[in-house]
Amino acid sequence: MIILFATSFLFLAFLGYKLNGKYIAPTALIPSVWGALLLLYGILDLQLNDLSNTVLYVLLLWVVFSLFGSYVFSTVNLSLGKPKILKVSDFNPSIRSLYYYIAIIGTVVWIYIAYKQITTMSISSNIFTNLRYANIHSESEEVEHQYGIFKYTFNIAFVSLLIELFSLNKKKYRMKILIIINILLSFITMAKTSFLFLFLSILFSRIFKYKISLKKIIVVSIILFLLMFGIHHIRSEVKNSIAEIFEIYFFAGLPALDKIVENDMRVTQPGIMSFRFFYNVNTRLFGGNKVAREFLNNVTQGGYVFVPLPTNVFTVIGPFWWDFGWLGVIAFGFINGALAGILYNKSKQKQTWAIIAYSYIACTLILQFFGEYIFTNLSNTIQIIALLLFAYNLKWVFKWR
Repeated sequence: MIILFATSFLFLAFLGYKLNGKYIAPTALIPSVWGALLLLYGILDLQLNDLSNTVLYVLLLWVVFSLFGSYVFSTVNLSLGKPKILKVSDFNPSIRSLYYYIAIIGTVVWIYIAYKQITTMSISSNIFTNLRYANIHSESEEVEHQYGIFKYTFNIAFVSLLIELFSLNKKKYRMKILIIINILLSFITMAKTSFLFLFLSILFSRIFKYKISLKKIIVVSIILFLLMFGIHHIRSEVKNSIAEIFEIYFFAGLPALDKIVENDMRVTQPGIMSFRFFYNVNTRLFGGNKVAREFLNNVTQGGYVFVPLPTNVFTVIGPFWWDFGWLGVIAFGFINGALAGILYNKSKQKQTWAIIAYSYIACTLILQFFGEYIFTNLSNTIQIIALLLFAYNLKWVFKWR
């Protein structure tokens, strides 16, 4: 059964590729990720639980409705930016400079605060573990030093780098400095996804400008996996083998999703996972305590589920299942596909803001097996798109006299 679903998804990916002519199109990426994952799950000798037919049907609904949303909105034109041929003036030079200098100043502050965090925290003797804890529990009382308004530096530096990579000018020193800055900021977060989104976004954005061979993509993928293993190794108190990390991060999300689906694990307050951003905004504007995440039929232990390897990865579908069950899979599959379709359509029109934004969204499509990054991190998504649109559409140029 699993091989049948795998080959069906890969066939849909082939059709999506033939339709758009690019393997990074959402119609190709969405089914290819699940197809390849299921195929490997079926043929490799993994130390993970078998998958039930139920979770395969969940994946089928997700893929079908994601593709439906992507196909529909790949052909709908929404006025979000002015179409133009790639040139130096695509992005406002004043805003580009503003982002660049904010990235530099903010990074200095990040390094200082990170230093204060790891020298004052007593969570672990491992400084890398302390860094990761500080960034996960940024509002915890145990984390004395906070980034405050400078937390926005991360997204500004990310957007600034991709803008400079896409701008045709002689200021290559900016690009080099921003690469160093983004690597430093990713290192400070000690998050594997920070590095993945950084390097994959660069790769995808370059694919729109240049033809990159499959060999180079495979080499980059291997380097990224080794980087993930290295980060996991230095920050973790428990040392896993490469094989265990490979299974946990690439495959364990599927049986973990299967377990919560089969046990019908749900949140007591629907929407708390999918609409976390709006709950947080409401709390900040009108006060009150944050809504606690409580589950019915909870199969996790301390946030982990054993399949039998321990994992807290539940794929992109996990939060939507917890909130709304089957309806959540259908609705948010369509919405995710629609968003990818809109941005990909704008990218085909050579709107450079959309190429960069889609490069970010494409990372979320590639990492569907790992987690959900659009709605559970909606603040980041909004910031990145807003920063790009602002720099792309603002016509005023400011000059100091």
